[in-house]
Amino acid sequence: MNSRAGIADELKLSAPDLGDAERAAVDAVLRRDQLTLGPELPAFEDELARWVGARHAVAVSSGTAALVLALQACDIGAGDEVIVPSFTFPATINAVALVGAQPVIVDVDAASWNLDVAAAAAALTPRTRALLPVDVLGLPAPRAALRALARRSDPPLAVIEDAACALGATCDGLRCGSDSQLACLSFHPRKIITTGEGGAVLTRDAALAARCVGCATTVATTRGPSSTSAATHGSRSWRPRSAGRSSLVSTRCSSAASRWRRAIASGSGRAAGAQNCAGWRQGPTTRPLRFACARRSRAGQ
Repeated sequence: MNSRAGIADELKLSAPDLGDAERAAVDAVLRRDQLTLGPELPAFEDELARWVGARHAVAVSSGTAALVLALQACDIGAGDEVIVPSFTFPATINAVALVGAQPVIVDVDAASWNLDVAAAAAALTPRTRALLPVDVLGLPAPRAALRALARRSDPPLAVIEDAACALGATCDGLRCGSDSQLACLSFHPRKIITTGEGGAVLTRDAALAARCVGCATTVATTRGPSSTSAATHGSRSWRPRSAGRSSLVSTRCSSAASRWRRAIASGSGRAAGAQNCAGWRQGPTTRPLRFACARRSRAGQ
């Protein structure tokens, strides 16, 4: 065996923590004749919103789709600029390009690896329409400072939070996404909880939630048991293809994952996933641990 391949086989970043309950939930969906936009989808959206503390949740097909929808909901497109951090997964920048806008890449804070507020302020131009901070590896970005910067702009900027790795993380006593204009989650298998593939947009704004739903689904008028049901089709489909995918996700799993994250974080003295991140910029310079998808790994069980 190639030594490099052997090391890769031994060092697993994460493994989805799925059991008999999840398999049974998927099997229940497969036994019905409705495999898309079924009752599990709104049930999951409601449970997710309640658990996070957000007013609205819109489930979609991926974290990238969530970012695209959030940008579209804010009417961001050609000719607009969006501030993004230099340290992030490519999807953050790709989503901006997908809607035709220009990503403006700015530096990150050396201690947290999150978007640097001063660098973001220096990068603003008359074409800037939004800030897109990332909760790097689950460590919340400086939301209060970034939102204040957005409010000071004329006109005010949208703040779209890439919280793909931050489900369950808290800042100032609030879970990421609970009070956001728009926040985007990912349910990829290496995230906190998984739907196989999937994502969600969280928002406190009912109008933005409605716009996300309108952009997200090709089936705009009918949720029926058959794929041949009469429907009005839109131009894009970002909704989950399978209603059963939402059955895989449990906020109880997210609670357990959060406990694991806090246990790991406590050894480093950092605030990733901790109860309050106030003053984290003044903390010691310690690299965030790579546990954005910390769960019980198969190797550790």
